[in-house]
Amino acid sequence: MTARTLRIGLTAAALAALLVGCSGDDRPSVGDGAAPAADETGYQLQPGERLRADHSYRAVATGTLYVYDEPDLESVTTRVSGEPVQLPILGPYNRHEGWYAVRLPERRGGGRGWVVAEQVLAERVSHTIVARGTELATGGGVATVHTEPEEGSPTQTFANPTDADGTKVAPVVFLARGSYDPAAPWIEVFLPTRPNGSTGFVRADQVTVETHTYRVRIELGAHRMQVFEGAEQLMDVPIGVGTGETPTPGGLFYIRSLIASTNPVYGPYAYGLSGFSEVHESFNGGPGDIGIHGTDDPSGVGTDVSNGCIRLRNEDITRLAPILPYATPVEIRA
Repeated sequence: MTARTLRIGLTAAALAALLVGCSGDDRPSVGDGAAPAADETGYQLQPGERLRADHSYRAVATGTLYVYDEPDLESVTTRVSGEPVQLPILGPYNRHEGWYAVRLPERRGGGRGWVVAEQVLAERVSHTIVARGTELATGGGVATVHTEPEEGSPTQTFANPTDADGTKVAPVVFLARGSYDPAAPWIEVFLPTRPNGSTGFVRADQVTVETHTYRVRIELGAHRMQVFEGAEQLMDVPIGVGTGETPTPGGLFYIRSLIASTNPVYGPYAYGLSGFSEVHESFNGGPGDIGIHGTDDPSGVGTDVSNGCIRLRNEDITRLAPILPYATPVEIRA
């Protein structure tokens, strides 16, 4: 099989903002310039909805946004202007009701501030973390991950994903977990290892970071897969899923690789995911990792048919292949 290059960083946030110090009479009241009602796709939070610990978010506003030094309407403010203004929301989440902690652009000091939740949209984003030195163009390599955000903590290493012939097919990529702070020296990431849902920490100076708004939602019981870019639904298609004896595991995973398949059993393309079968410790010479791929038997789409992977009609996986970037989150639900 041969590797196919994925697009990454397709919608990286650009902070074209002008910051001006202000205080006193020109501050808005809570609710002034309130954001419109959010969408129902999971991209924008509904008013009052709590941020989920596993997800990353940004605060978005148009025109002028007031950023406070503290979660207090009487604290000093900075005006941020842009079309739109996009600021990363920092953790820990949900500590001050009605407020989001944000990071200002580095060129204006990069300080931490606070915005009134009613005056912004909280949008879900994803951060593709690519380990430096593992790019295919330079022959690949190994990424080091720590168990804690400390230099002396235990580590484990991850090598490039490979196809069935042992050919490297992608750099080592991770999906950032939860709040991503561009000023922090460490990034928490989801790991492509057992047990499913494992996390670790990488040094920020050893990776590159790209931001996008793609995500995949899989409903096992309904045998459906939905693909989103921001609030736009790109696909809603039937799928085949694991059987009762070899079920597709549920959870939050991400795309590690895309292979142009030469085996008709897997259709024309196969995405490799970060999750693993909870039944197969190994499968067809591999470690039992799950994927999304085409099929040579379209009659199985819409049924419980696989050893744990997600099967698509070949026309659907072909349409999907040029779209999704590395580290697209894939949420699999019962």
